[in-house]
Amino acid sequence: MAESLLSLVDLEVRRGMGIVISGFNLEVASKDVIVLHGENGAGKSTLLMTISGVNKAKKGEIIFEGKNMNKVMTF
Repeated sequence: MAESLLSLVDLEVRRGMGIVISGFNLEVASKDVIVLHGENGAGKSTLLMTISGVNKAKKGEIIFEGKNMNKVMTF
């Protein structure tokens, strides 16, 4: 089995006082194709902005190519 390209482990993201994403887990291998699908306000953009470093996760880990990105990204 190939090592994951991206792993999201128990991700929690807040906006203001509200929790937008809670307990989110995802494993993506290098050749996987992922689709985010959901209604308005479901957290799709928030998830992508958190993975890219625009938002900071309150809890959990973002691991890209084996590196914990929470420790790499500074705000």
